Amino acid sequence: MKKNKAYFYVLLIFAMFLWGASWVSGRYIAQVANYESVVFYRFLLTTVFFIPLLFLLKTNMKIAFNNITQIVFGTVVILFHANFFFKGLTYGLAGAGSIIFTVMAPLITFLIVAVLYRRKLKKNEMIGLGLGLIGGVLLLKLWEFDITEIVQSGNIYFLLAALSWASITVVASKSYQNLSAIAFSFYISLGGLIVLFFLTPESIIFGEFLKNKFFWYHIIFLSIFANVFATSIYFYASGVIGSSQASSYIYLVPIFAVILGMVFLGESIEFNSILGGITTIFALYLINKKV
Repeated sequence: MKKNKAYFYVLLIFAMFLWGASWVSGRYIAQVANYESVVFYRFLLTTVFFIPLLFLLKTNMKIAFNNITQIVFGTVVILFHANFFFKGLTYGLAGAGSIIFTVMAPLITFLIVAVLYRRKLKKNEMIGLGLGLIGGVLLLKLWEFDITEIVQSGNIYFLLAALSWASITVVASKSYQNLSAIAFSFYISLGGLIVLFFLTPESIIFGEFLKNKFFWYHIIFLSIFANVFATSIYFYASGVIGSSQASSYIYLVPIFAVILGMVFLGESIEFNSILGGITTIFALYLINKKV
């Protein structure tokens, strides 16, 4: 059992690596296409790429009555999340925005769980959340941003993205009593695509960006790896180790984002990045420590 769990945690960390890479792809793709187009094609390709995986794994797609509400709610929230995320990358500050999302998502998840289930946070969890906040600030040098830039309207989208992601994490963790993580992910992706098909104007779906090969490289990466693979692992983690602990792994995302930014965007790793990474990893340890 312990060996199986260790293997599972490795997969979860790899999923966070892919999400870190999605920040690099997201920063680029936001410059070549508007956020509505990116959201539409991300849902379209994610849904398509899910289909062969479902057949390969012979996933049970049967939906229980109580899953209907969870899927409908998950569909609505994941649509809001995708729009908030790419709106943030388009109009906000990527640096400030990533710290807002990365730090606030686990915090909001913990708070939702505590309120819904009247669960009192343990001392180590509270300290871990605080250290996670400090680690995020160090990683992205938040003190260098002007206060007016931090609260500008564009960065509000990242806070809303964190709120929506925390909500769907809690819902996902409750759906796995009789519905697999992959099935849940597919259904909310399909539901989102159906909604977008009727709401997205034709002018948004078709544009010059479709001729850009790099748009397709990044949107396929975001759809297959960041959505189908990483998100399925994350949702599965919510059901296995709990939504609170699973969300704490999001603290690893900015570490990978900084490293990948250095490799692909020419950004340098500074002392604050190293210190922030160490602090974040220790925060993750404290949150998951059993006392």
